[in-house]
Amino acid sequence: MRTFLVTLIVFLIFSCRTRKETTINCNKNQIIKIADDLVQKKGFDTTTLNKTVEEKTNIFVIKYYPKDTLSLGGAPEVKVSKKDCKIIEQKFYQ
Repeated sequence: MRTFLVTLIVFLIFSCRTRKETTINCNKNQIIKIADDLVQKKGFDTTTLNKTVEEKTNIFVIKYYPKDTLSLGGAPEVKVSKKDCKIIEQKFYQ
């Protein structure tokens, strides 16, 4: 009985210890690359677009707009998570 209790206590100690969560934490260049790849995949030519990168608490917001101010049409907006480098939201305006 005593060995059972010791085994149970050891099992509970090891199973209840805190687990470390792995985080990726992206930098600004990685975020821009992810957004550019998505925009190109959707058919936009990134060489004709300017972009602004806005950093918020847990996301980056990348807004594209035409270089030529006289051109008509919209451009994409992409939100990427800082924590895991995943696209949270994508908007494509026309």
